[in-house]
Amino acid sequence: MTKYRNVFSRRALLRGTGSIAIALPFLDEMRASSVYAAEPEPPTRLLTVFFGEGCPVKVQDQHLGALTGPFAPLAAHKAKLGFCRGLRFPDEHHYGGGSGVFTGVGQVGDDGAQTKGPSIDQVLLEEAYPDGSPSLLATLAMALVGTYHPDTGAPAVRYVKCWNNQGNPATIPRFNPQDLFTSIFGDAGELETPEAKKRRRRAQSVLDSVVGQYKHLTGEAGGLGAQSRARIADHLDRIREYEQQAFGEAPSQCQVPGKPGELPLIHGQKHHAGIIYDVNEFSAVWRTMCDLYALAVQCDLVRFGNAHFLNVGDRINFQGEYIVDGELAYTFDDYGNTPNESDLGTHVNHEHFHAWTGTGSPVHADWHLHFYMRELSYLLSKLDDPEYTDANGKTVLDNATILMSTELSDPGPHLSRDVFHAYSSGNGRFKVGEMVTAAGDPQRPAADLYNTMLEAYGVDRRMGGGDYQQVTQALK
Repeated sequence: MTKYRNVFSRRALLRGTGSIAIALPFLDEMRASSVYAAEPEPPTRLLTVFFGEGCPVKVQDQHLGALTGPFAPLAAHKAKLGFCRGLRFPDEHHYGGGSGVFTGVGQVGDDGAQTKGPSIDQVLLEEAYPDGSPSLLATLAMALVGTYHPDTGAPAVRYVKCWNNQGNPATIPRFNPQDLFTSIFGDAGELETPEAKKRRRRAQSVLDSVVGQYKHLTGEAGGLGAQSRARIADHLDRIREYEQQAFGEAPSQCQVPGKPGELPLIHGQKHHAGIIYDVNEFSAVWRTMCDLYALAVQCDLVRFGNAHFLNVGDRINFQGEYIVDGELAYTFDDYGNTPNESDLGTHVNHEHFHAWTGTGSPVHADWHLHFYMRELSYLLSKLDDPEYTDANGKTVLDNATILMSTELSDPGPHLSRDVFHAYSSGNGRFKVGEMVTAAGDPQRPAADLYNTMLEAYGVDRRMGGGDYQQVTQALK
């Protein structure tokens, strides 16, 4: 038996409203769905999330399965995340990871300005929406970084993760809350709010096709008595009410927030000594950006893009008390008792990650990674806000594909074998709540996972330029 949905589409209803007999017998059918009705399909969305420095294999071995240690902050999302081991990037160095993540290919030349192919978000954008994204912004990227900012002449692979077909940046990230706000909402008062936009769309009702006839009949020239005119007006109100029920409204929270004020972070580089940041100030700025970014996605202003926490090979001296669950967990002091300024470069987060070896796990790096995971977890929580749901009643985290990764698997020797990858279910397309391994010899190209995801969306195009082997373990 063929399953069907016994409700009218907006287009079908428009075709039936060409006369003043505007489908009264059908209104109740608009309201009810058959038991065979399919869930409303949410929009196709894919967002990538990057964190810098890398994630050692031995730390994954010890902690990723149970989400303990540095991965503990992700435990809150365990039921909605899947993890894939056994994936590698083509090139093994910071730039190789910076260009290979989300593309599965390396960079062009040595200057880090281009990649050899597009990122997965841009491929799905083109394939799912060949006429362009229906959202206000085609792609939105944000990045909170320290050193290697564009202002310092840093190469694009340090901070760009959205690449077009030519291997050029599809967009440049917004590096602070003020610029991100302006990119989403424009200057104060210039951009129609998401809520107003939805109201305007709904105001363009199915009634518009016959409104001229109704204006005539409800006016003095129509020749109808007051009671008849009132009955027609009530009829219009009833149709409008059913239309709202059938097609829904935007969440009431979808309105332009206040523009964030200036926050105390700067970008740049001071040789290899990095920049001093208070860990709590850094977190506050990131979370302000996450709030804005999540709102843009939830209100369907954007469906594709990247959130970028720390640059590829970033160099930061974190300072300050790190509070976890209301208690002091660690005190960041990356400079420590450095004897003189010439040695400062050996005490940045970059060098702490390089100190990770097969036999030792420096406590500094453990807590840095814990901090990174905590901040990424905050973004996931915002995307999982039950106050903002799609037509199927699920959150963005449930419906979208959120793909998370980093640049290296072992920062010490700059290896990119068995690089950390996590993902959300993509509305049931991918297996979550567990860890899978893309078995291969010696490791599987990361492009295999990316192509598996594209295939799950019905996309025939393939990334990476090589033979494709489906990562079946990641599929639902």
